Order: sequence, then structure tokens, then C-alpha cells
Amino acid sequence: LARDQLDAQRSEADARKESDVDDQVYDGLLDDHDRNLLRAVRAAEPGELADFTGGFHDSRMGQLLPRYKARNYPETLTDEERATWEAFRSRKLMDGGLLKRYFDQLAECAGNPVYADKQFLLEELQLYGQGLMPADLGE
Repeated sequence: LARDQLDAQRSEADARKESDVDDQVYDGLLDDHDRNLLRAVRAAEPGELADFTGGFHDSRMGQLLPRYKARNYPETLTDEERATWEAFRSRKLMDGGLLKRYFDQLAECAGNPVYADKQFLLEELQLYGQGLMPADLGE
């Protein structure tokens, strides 16, 4: 049974990899054009990132650019980009149960006497996790 569960987890991970561009980033090399464009993106000021719409040969880079903006310069997002980002975060964190498992593990540690002297750290980790929650969950 354990082997079957492991195989199922691998199949699920492979399916996610095929559907999420974050997991595809190392699936192939970029051409010189895209590498140069990425250098320009990284050198750009936050307000200049809106100028980089399209132009990539590799479709993965066009999909990753809004995520780069969201992760590094969330204040530069348009309303549409922000909605797309929040929907992505919700799928990533909530649908797979990732955030629930995180909070469950924190609760387990908080109830364990081994971590009695680490309660402040556990509370900080709890606050961190709450800060990761998608905005639509707070409404």
C-alpha cells in the first residue's frame, strides 16, 4: 500500500508539473533573445516592468513575468494581474491542502512539550502562515 501511495503522489506531482509553469522552468534552455530580455527585466525599475509585455520566444517566460512582478513588486500589479495572482495563490496554497498541513504541523508542535520553550517561534510561524493566505479568504 505504501508503494501505491508513493506512486500516486508521484503521478499527482507530475500532473501538477505539466500544468504549472513554475514547475516547468527547468524543462528546457532559453535562447539568446529570451536570456537578454530576462536580463533587462531583472535590471528594470519596478515601474518599468509593465513595458515587458510579450516579446519572449518561450511561452513559459511570458507566463512567469506576472508572477515575478507579483512576488517582487506587488504594488505594480494592475487590478487584473492582482486578481490572477490571488487566484493562483489560492489554488496553490488551498486546493492542495498545503496551508492546512502547515497549520496542522504547527498545532502539533505547539501541543508537544518538546517545543514548550519555542512557543514564541511557533506563534511567529503561525502569523507568517496567516500572512500567506490569499486575500479572498479574509473577505
